[in-house]
Amino acid sequence: MLFNSPVFIAGFLPICIAGFYCFGMMGRQQLALAWLTGMSLVFYGWWNVAFVPLLIGSIAFNFLLGRLLARSPSKRLLVIGVLGNVLLRGVFKYTDFVGHT
Repeated sequence: MLFNSPVFIAGFLPICIAGFYCFGMMGRQQLALAWLTGMSLVFYGWWNVAFVPLLIGSIAFNFLLGRLLARSPSKRLLVIGVLGNVLLRGVFKYTDFVGHT
């Protein structure tokens, strides 16, 4: 599903926005954020379900790192987080490209 596809514009986006605002108007902000997270996983899973566990792992890594940084700010932890994300992106985005040149 692409951002400019009819499935996204006429189906996915309205459902996503409606769910977010319904939960938000009920005073359930945490549930609204969980809804958006779940819908993001559905969106990326629509393209290739095999990458959803990778995305969940990345989310968990960043969430835990953020909690650690909030508890005790550390330049070392920040560098580990940035390098971990850049490495993950590099491996899954560019290894196929480098392998074909």
